[in-house]
Amino acid sequence: SGACKKDLAGIAAAKFGYTKPYGDVADGYVTCTGTSSEALNSAYEMYGFNSDVLSGSIFVGLGGFGEIGDMVTTLFLVAMVSFTATMTCVESASAAGDDYPMAETMLVDGAGTCFGALFGSFFSTTVYIGHPIHKALGARRGYSLINGILYFILLISGLFAAIYEMIPECANGAILVFVGLLLGRQAFEETKPSHYPALLLSAFPFICNWAKLNIADEGVLMMGQAGGLLFSFILTWVFCLCIDRKFKQATVLSFVCIWLSLFGIFASHNNANETGSLGDERIGFYGKEDHDYNQGWRWAISWALACVFFAVQAALQKINYIEAEVEDKPAFKTEELQ
Repeated sequence: SGACKKDLAGIAAAKFGYTKPYGDVADGYVTCTGTSSEALNSAYEMYGFNSDVLSGSIFVGLGGFGEIGDMVTTLFLVAMVSFTATMTCVESASAAGDDYPMAETMLVDGAGTCFGALFGSFFSTTVYIGHPIHKALGARRGYSLINGILYFILLISGLFAAIYEMIPECANGAILVFVGLLLGRQAFEETKPSHYPALLLSAFPFICNWAKLNIADEGVLMMGQAGGLLFSFILTWVFCLCIDRKFKQATVLSFVCIWLSLFGIFASHNNANETGSLGDERIGFYGKEDHDYNQGWRWAISWALACVFFAVQAALQKINYIEAEVEDKPAFKTEELQ
């Protein structure tokens, strides 16, 4: 349609990240994914019903362990985000009335990731996000089975690449926005009103994460790639403990976060590389350094101050100078989304 057509030499093409050819390459125009007939035809010709679609993938990854090097630490951080996401999705399903064993779910996720890697997949498996929404729309266990069958057919036939180039990015985004909005609704439904401020705070690390990954040298450094979800999880947890005046637990959590920050798990090291861009995130002990790409020590100091503050509050609470902890009430579960 030409709605996303941009001049390759113009600022807009680079700003929006458009790289797909629009018309003949010599014309000098680009467009977004899903609106380029040239990219669609190329994907079909290259992958559609190609008998060699699995060549160079099965068990090939096993020969690359010697080249992993520093990537092991990045993989570890990404794996932490993955299993944290699995935990939150299982809890989301539980809030909607469906309880699943956490340990079994995480073990199956890990086994699925390893099995997929043997066949060349570099994506880790995790639980479907949006369980309450799928349930409200009538999806059952057959939904996952049919998904698996369809994806297997599309991928083994090589048609997935062509379909990917056929669906505009904005259409995919609309689905994600829909799921995200309904998950946000569920979060407020299942959270007690006193924790609403913490729930609102939980969105900010993701905004910073987006800013770092999409805008060069912007956002909160050290809160990208593997950082957004972990920051959101920890900060929201601490905020909830503060609201409920559970200062002993907040003290312990803050103390743990000091070391998570220093060793790059909570705020991973990301020094500039030789090209001048931000480098790979790495786990390791990093103290104060003379550049602006290592914020772990700053977070460690912040958590140390928080630890002392919470410890003082806990002591004052012990002598009844401030109010006692807020008692936990039985969790409310929504049996059905209206």
